[in-house]
Amino acid sequence: MRKFLLISGLISLVLGIAVFWGLFALSAASPFQPGQLLFPVQFFAERQRSNLIAAADEAAQYEMHLLEKRTEDLESLAASSHELAGLQYLDIGLDHISIAIAGASQTTADLLRPRLLAVADNAEAALATFVVVPVEDPQVFEAFLAKISAWRMLLLASEMDQQALTEFSTIRIPIDRRSLRGQPEALDDELSAGIQFQPGSGGAEHAFFPLFGSHAALECSACHLEEQFSGTPTECALCHVDDRPQNHYSENCAACHQPTTWDAAVFDHSAVDTGNCLGCHAGDQPTGHFSGQCSVCHSTAGWPGATFNHAGQTNCTSCHSSDAPANHFSGQCSACHSTNRWGGATFNHAGQTNCKACHTGTAPANHYDGQCSACHNTNGWGGVSFDHTGLTNCTGCHSSNAPANHFSGQCSACHNTNGWGGASFDHTGLTDCVACHTNTAPANHFGGQCSACHNTNGWGGATFDHSGQTNCTACHSNDAPSNHFSGQCSACHNTNGWGGATFDHSGQTNCSGCHAGNAPGNHFPGQCSECHNTNNWNFQHNNGLNCLACHAGDEPDDPDHPNGQQCSNCHGTGDWDLDDSNAAFAITEAVSVLWKEHQPAFPSSPGIQGEQLASCSLCHNSAELTHP
Repeated sequence: MRKFLLISGLISLVLGIAVFWGLFALSAASPFQPGQLLFPVQFFAERQRSNLIAAADEAAQYEMHLLEKRTEDLESLAASSHELAGLQYLDIGLDHISIAIAGASQTTADLLRPRLLAVADNAEAALATFVVVPVEDPQVFEAFLAKISAWRMLLLASEMDQQALTEFSTIRIPIDRRSLRGQPEALDDELSAGIQFQPGSGGAEHAFFPLFGSHAALECSACHLEEQFSGTPTECALCHVDDRPQNHYSENCAACHQPTTWDAAVFDHSAVDTGNCLGCHAGDQPTGHFSGQCSVCHSTAGWPGATFNHAGQTNCTSCHSSDAPANHFSGQCSACHSTNRWGGATFNHAGQTNCKACHTGTAPANHYDGQCSACHNTNGWGGVSFDHTGLTNCTGCHSSNAPANHFSGQCSACHNTNGWGGASFDHTGLTDCVACHTNTAPANHFGGQCSACHNTNGWGGATFDHSGQTNCTACHSNDAPSNHFSGQCSACHNTNGWGGATFDHSGQTNCSGCHAGNAPGNHFPGQCSECHNTNNWNFQHNNGLNCLACHAGDEPDDPDHPNGQQCSNCHGTGDWDLDDSNAAFAITEAVSVLWKEHQPAFPSSPGIQGEQLASCSLCHNSAELTHP
């Protein structure tokens, strides 16, 4: 008996050790998948091995391995009858890894985060290929998608919250885990009906669909109408379709937003097809923007800092046709610009001969219409030089350079090719001056040839040979001042100058023929010679002259003045002052006094007018003033 017990014990020990190592090997290899007959044994071995790992960081690494294996299993089970079993065990794997990371160090948690995000991506990709569960168990399917989305948001936080992962492990998908036999079973129909959850239960805690942030403050009636849980949307967009602004991203809200607030939205572009940016951002481009995918220039961190890889690009105008200013070169941008910036453009003119193909609009008005290279180099427009060698038709280019009334002949007749200044013309053998200088003369200039007065050195110092010239007015008709003598200039002037004019009056009798305009107002209208001599305008009053013949209009408007009497009775010939040496004047003065005193007693005589009485000599002699 004792021997039997010993042998039995040894056999049991060997079998135990064999089972242990068999389970260890099974947990390491994990050859089976959910739904297969031996998968529950493998699952048991995996759990036992996990329980034996004491170090929290090592336990988290092992749970990460199991989760990745469950994700691979999920991909293999798509479109099979074991889809629900795959979801059941992946859900358990999510809970275990959440608990393990919550107990691990922050360093290990940060190291595992990229792998956890990859699991989320792979799981969603696998679920997209499921065909059985979405039809037979839509509530389970939608709840699992929501759990994956919530899990991703926890992982995408700037610092992964390990405590939140612990709470995440309590979230339950509505799957009956007691029936994990490898074959999916339809949920009880009562699960889809209105269920009264017991206080503190997983249903009452809403563990099957996590309520984070603002969702946790909602009343049940906000989502579940009339206590009907079946058919309640679990996708964000189905509830928040009215909250989205115009042209907003139309997919699930959880792709960008957290359940705590709409602000601080972050989108994980790694979970979508970044090759089709326009699927979301078609309305974000400004006018005239590049029509290709955003990812060609922008990163997912933000719109600023856009860069474009021009490597291999040759058709610049397909993007930059609207960037060119007016009259810009219509060829490819790369012909002048680099991909670093627009500034510092350079063009390789080597082998280029048709300058005008690009620079037609660059030339100013009336510019030379030939090729630019005839005058300019490719370094710049400045420093223009033209080889005039062998060219004779100057006006072909310079017709518009001449000022108004310029010589219409070839430029080379006066100018050289160094510049317009210092022009000189060879007048040798030329006689028709006015052919060129018609417009050079001032107004009323001599209409003959310039050479008659000027030399070819300059306009100054003009001289004219008057020898044999008799018709002075032919040239000088406009030189005379107003009312000038209309005869020939030579009658008064010499050819040295206008000054010192003299006139030979010998034999001239018609003075007014020349001097009619020299007399002042109310002047004597007779011949000048009656009063003046040819030396000057002074007048000699010879005796016996009739003063009134000239001075009738010079008498003042004074009733006491002896108007009508000869001026010489009172005035001398030197001036109009009264001449008291004249006897007739003395008598007249005395009588004038008597007349004023005795006029009332003065008898009137028939035929004698009052103004005549001023002449006393009519009745008195010079010695007797008594009344006759």
